[in-house]
Amino acid sequence: AGDHARALDLASRAAQLRVTPSLRLLIAQEHTAVGHVLEALDQSSVCAREAAADTAMNNRERILEACRALAASLAQQVGHVVVRVPAAPEGTVVRVAGTEVSAALWGVAFPVVPGEVTVTAEAPGATAFLRVVTVAAGASEDVDVALVVTARRAPPVVTPPPVVAPAQPA
Repeated sequence: AGDHARALDLASRAAQLRVTPSLRLLIAQEHTAVGHVLEALDQSSVCAREAAADTAMNNRERILEACRALAASLAQQVGHVVVRVPAAPEGTVVRVAGTEVSAALWGVAFPVVPGEVTVTAEAPGATAFLRVVTVAAGASEDVDVALVVTARRAPPVVTPPPVVAPAQPA
Protein backbone atom coordinates (compact mmCIF):
# COMPACT_ATOMS: atom_id res chain seq x y z
CA ALA A 1 0.00 0.00 0.00
CA GLY A 2 3.03 2.29 -0.32
CA ASP A 3 3.92 2.19 3.39
CA HIS A 4 7.45 0.89 2.90
CA ALA A 5 8.62 1.67 6.44
CA ARG A 6 5.83 -0.49 7.88
CA ALA A 7 6.44 -3.24 5.35
CA LEU A 8 10.13 -3.21 6.27
CA ASP A 9 9.30 -3.39 9.97
CA LEU A 10 6.92 -6.34 9.48
CA ALA A 11 9.33 -8.20 7.20
CA SER A 12 12.18 -7.67 9.70
CA ARG A 13 10.01 -9.07 12.47
CA ALA A 14 9.16 -12.09 10.34
CA ALA A 15 12.88 -12.64 9.72
CA GLN A 16 13.41 -12.97 13.46
CA LEU A 17 11.24 -16.08 13.30
CA ARG A 18 12.54 -17.58 10.07
CA VAL A 19 14.39 -16.03 7.18
CA THR A 20 14.23 -17.29 3.61
CA PRO A 21 15.74 -15.92 0.42
CA SER A 22 12.34 -14.60 -0.68
CA LEU A 23 11.92 -12.78 2.64
CA ARG A 24 15.45 -11.35 2.30
CA LEU A 25 14.49 -10.13 -1.17
CA LEU A 26 11.43 -8.37 0.26
CA ILE A 27 13.55 -6.80 3.02
CA ALA A 28 16.12 -5.65 0.43
CA GLN A 29 13.39 -4.15 -1.74
CA GLU A 30 11.84 -2.30 1.20
CA HIS A 31 15.24 -1.02 2.36
CA THR A 32 15.72 0.29 -1.19
CA ALA A 33 12.31 1.97 -1.14
CA VAL A 34 13.11 3.86 2.09
CA GLY A 35 16.62 4.82 0.93
CA HIS A 36 18.75 2.41 2.98
CA VAL A 37 21.16 1.57 0.18
CA LEU A 38 23.81 -0.21 2.27
CA GLU A 39 21.30 -2.39 4.10
CA ALA A 40 19.55 -3.21 0.82
CA LEU A 41 22.86 -4.17 -0.80
CA ASP A 42 23.73 -6.42 2.13
CA GLN A 43 20.33 -8.16 2.14
CA SER A 44 20.21 -8.62 -1.65
CA SER A 45 23.76 -10.05 -1.68
CA VAL A 46 22.94 -12.53 1.09
CA CYS A 47 19.68 -13.36 -0.70
CA ALA A 48 21.59 -14.21 -3.89
CA ARG A 49 24.05 -16.46 -2.01
CA GLU A 50 21.29 -18.26 -0.11
CA ALA A 51 19.11 -18.72 -3.20
CA ALA A 52 22.06 -20.08 -5.18
CA ALA A 53 22.78 -22.59 -2.41
CA ASP A 54 19.16 -23.78 -1.99
CA THR A 55 18.57 -25.95 -5.06
CA ALA A 56 15.21 -27.23 -3.74
CA MET A 57 13.66 -23.78 -3.15
CA ASN A 58 10.36 -22.90 -4.85
CA ASN A 59 10.72 -20.15 -7.49
CA ARG A 60 14.48 -20.38 -7.06
CA GLU A 61 15.45 -19.01 -10.48
CA ARG A 62 13.08 -16.03 -10.23
CA ILE A 63 14.22 -15.14 -6.71
CA LEU A 64 17.89 -15.69 -7.54
CA GLU A 65 17.66 -13.45 -10.61
CA ALA A 66 15.80 -10.73 -8.69
CA CYS A 67 18.36 -10.79 -5.86
CA ARG A 68 21.29 -10.66 -8.26
CA ALA A 69 19.74 -7.85 -10.29
CA LEU A 70 18.99 -5.77 -7.21
CA ALA A 71 22.48 -6.35 -5.78
CA ALA A 72 24.09 -5.35 -9.09
CA SER A 73 21.99 -2.19 -9.30
CA LEU A 74 22.73 -1.22 -5.71
CA ALA A 75 26.47 -1.92 -6.10
CA GLN A 76 26.60 0.95 -8.61
CA GLN A 77 24.99 3.31 -6.09
CA VAL A 78 27.53 2.88 -3.29
CA GLY A 79 31.17 3.84 -2.94
CA HIS A 80 33.93 1.98 -1.15
CA VAL A 81 36.69 2.86 1.27
CA VAL A 82 39.76 0.65 1.57
CA VAL A 83 41.47 1.21 4.91
CA ARG A 84 45.05 0.10 5.39
CA VAL A 85 46.71 0.11 8.80
CA PRO A 86 50.33 -0.90 8.16
CA ALA A 87 51.62 -0.66 11.73
CA ALA A 88 48.63 -1.18 13.99
CA PRO A 89 49.40 -1.14 17.69
CA GLU A 90 47.49 -3.66 19.77
CA GLY A 91 43.98 -2.45 20.55
CA THR A 92 43.60 -0.39 17.37
CA VAL A 93 39.98 0.47 16.53
CA VAL A 94 39.11 1.73 13.04
CA ARG A 95 35.77 3.28 12.13
CA VAL A 96 34.45 4.16 8.68
CA ALA A 97 31.40 6.43 8.65
CA GLY A 98 30.93 5.64 12.35
CA THR A 99 30.93 1.86 11.87
CA GLU A 100 33.71 -0.15 13.49
CA VAL A 101 35.63 -2.13 10.89
CA SER A 102 37.06 -5.46 11.98
CA ALA A 103 40.79 -5.90 11.50
CA ALA A 104 39.92 -8.79 9.17
CA LEU A 105 38.40 -6.22 6.78
CA TRP A 106 41.35 -3.83 6.72
CA GLY A 107 42.57 -3.71 3.14
CA VAL A 108 39.16 -4.80 1.80
CA ALA A 109 36.67 -2.52 0.02
CA PHE A 110 34.13 -1.40 2.65
CA PRO A 111 30.82 -0.13 1.17
CA VAL A 112 29.72 3.41 2.07
CA VAL A 113 27.03 5.87 1.09
CA PRO A 114 28.56 8.27 -1.47
CA GLY A 115 29.63 11.68 -0.16
CA GLU A 116 31.93 12.76 2.62
CA VAL A 117 33.05 9.79 4.70
CA THR A 118 34.94 10.08 7.98
CA VAL A 119 37.63 7.51 8.80
CA THR A 120 38.95 7.42 12.37
CA ALA A 121 41.41 5.20 14.19
CA GLU A 122 42.43 5.00 17.83
CA ALA A 123 44.88 2.90 19.76
CA PRO A 124 46.09 2.95 23.35
CA GLY A 125 49.11 5.23 23.64
CA ALA A 126 48.71 6.66 20.13
CA THR A 127 47.50 9.94 18.70
CA ALA A 128 44.01 9.57 17.22
CA PHE A 129 43.74 9.49 13.41
CA LEU A 130 41.03 11.38 11.47
CA ARG A 131 40.58 11.71 7.72
CA VAL A 132 37.56 12.81 5.71
CA VAL A 133 37.38 11.56 2.12
CA THR A 134 34.85 12.23 -0.60
CA VAL A 135 33.61 9.02 -2.18
CA ALA A 136 31.62 8.98 -5.42
CA ALA A 137 29.07 6.31 -6.34
CA GLY A 138 30.88 3.39 -7.93
CA ALA A 139 34.27 4.72 -6.84
CA SER A 140 36.76 3.54 -4.24
CA GLU A 141 39.00 5.65 -2.00
CA ASP A 142 42.09 4.33 -0.24
CA VAL A 143 42.96 5.56 3.25
CA ASP A 144 46.31 4.73 4.82
CA VAL A 145 46.03 5.06 8.59
CA ALA A 146 49.13 6.33 10.35
CA LEU A 147 48.96 6.04 14.12
CA VAL A 148 51.73 7.86 15.96
CA VAL A 149 52.58 6.15 19.21
CA THR A 150 53.32 8.76 21.85
CA ALA A 151 56.35 8.29 24.06
CA ARG A 152 55.41 6.58 27.25
CA ARG A 153 56.98 7.79 30.43
CA ALA A 154 58.50 5.09 32.56
CA PRO A 155 56.88 4.72 35.94
CA PRO A 156 58.90 6.28 38.74
CA VAL A 157 61.31 3.93 40.45
CA VAL A 158 60.44 3.58 44.08
CA THR A 159 63.32 2.50 46.26
CA PRO A 160 62.23 0.93 49.53
CA PRO A 161 63.93 2.20 52.65
CA PRO A 162 66.84 0.07 53.84
CA VAL A 163 65.96 -2.65 56.26
CA VAL A 164 67.85 -2.25 59.50
CA ALA A 165 68.31 -5.43 61.48
CA PRO A 166 67.58 -5.07 65.17
CA ALA A 167 70.64 -5.05 67.35
CA GLN A 168 71.51 -8.41 68.87
CA PRO A 169 72.16 -8.47 72.63
CA ALA A 170 75.74 -9.30 73.45
